[in-house]
Amino acid sequence: MSEAGSHLRRMEARDLPSVMEIDALSLPRPWSAAIWRGELGSPYGLYLVIEDSGEVYGHIGVRHVLGELHITTIAVKPEYRRRG
Repeated sequence: MSEAGSHLRRMEARDLPSVMEIDALSLPRPWSAAIWRGELGSPYGLYLVIEDSGEVYGHIGVRHVLGELHITTIAVKPEYRRRG
């Protein structure tokens, strides 16, 4: 990681190639591009990416259901795992 550190921000459509690559490395059944686009357009979901020097290396998503937030997805590139 850089000296500036990591930055958390709202996921955008331009992040999908990186996010889908992370999913392919991390999850047994990664979401398709169509599912991701639907989730990004949903008023009930919040999806964030974490990046360092412009490189997206992780993401998390939550969905608002009946007054609660449910984690729908979370993944981190293998080389960024176990760093605290």
